[in-house]
Parts: sequence; structure tokens; C-alpha cells
Amino acid sequence: MRNFFGKLWIGMSMCVLIIPLWAQQGTVFQEGDTLVIQDERLSPDPFALGNDPLTYLTTHIKQKPTISKQSTHNLQVEQIDTVFTLAFGANEFNLYKWETSEGQKGNFVLTASVKTDLFKTRHGIKTGQHKAEVMALLKQYNIKSIPHYVTLETPDSGELTLEFRDDILVGMHYVGSYD
Repeated sequence: MRNFFGKLWIGMSMCVLIIPLWAQQGTVFQEGDTLVIQDERLSPDPFALGNDPLTYLTTHIKQKPTISKQSTHNLQVEQIDTVFTLAFGANEFNLYKWETSEGQKGNFVLTASVKTDLFKTRHGIKTGQHKAEVMALLKQYNIKSIPHYVTLETPDSGELTLEFRDDILVGMHYVGSYD
């Protein structure tokens, strides 16, 4: 079980010590020119946009986006009927809007491409940082070096790929999941 915690009861005092059963850090490995970090504790919302990213992006960001809207029919998830593309200069977010037959509705980020320092991740990572700065922000994974790409994967929730050119982070690319 992914989120199961082991409990150790000490005597009858009801004192509980909670010990996580997963490793202190996620799985870290290299595939070609990409360092991959897989960790279920990574956020499925890497840019901290919340439960309503469409409202957040249109009201909380100082730079106003160019918005395009396209109707769609998603064969896998029938409730998805609209795709919004929000462009903040070189940055772009694609959001799916969904609505159920019971009237429940919402939206989520399916993809994002961030090429300026306008957006940063929950970890504090933003475009323009040096590899050493990014390594310091991801210190819990004991990274010794960063190749051309770093991919932060959350099982079943998406992945954020950091792209480096020389020593500088030049872009962040997110692909989410609607599962």
C-alpha cells in the first residue's frame, strides 16, 4: 500500500510512533541524458495552481494570458468537452474542462511548457537557475550531478521534465494525467 504507515504502540500509554514504510527518498536513476526521480510524494500539481487552475491562472498571475478555447470530444473521458490554452508569452498551459451529467465540474492542467521565470514549482525551481541551485532544492534525493534533463515523476499523476542547456535551466515541461 502506497500511503500506509506502520505504527508502533509503546505500552499502554497510547504513545504512537509513526514510521513511514517507504524509503527516505524516491527512486533515482539515469536513462541516457535524463535523470529520473520517481516519488509518490511529488505533487501532481507541480506549479501549485490548486483545485481550479483556470481561475488561478487568469486571476493570480500579474501577466494576463492570451486564451484560446476549443471544443473537443474525448473518447476516453466523455466528461471532457473543452480545452483551454493559456499563453503567457513563451509559457503555455493546456487545461481540460470537464463536467459530469450530475452537474459536477472542474478543470485540470494536462500540459504546461514554462520557458521564463514567471512560474516556479512547489520546490522553488524556476527557469534561469543553475544546476547547483536545482540540486540544492532537490537535496533530499542526494543528486550528485544533473545531465541534460531531470524528470520528476509522480506515479499515475504526471511528470515534470526540467531541461538544461549547459548549466542553466531553460525550460520546464509538464504532462499530467486525467486518471
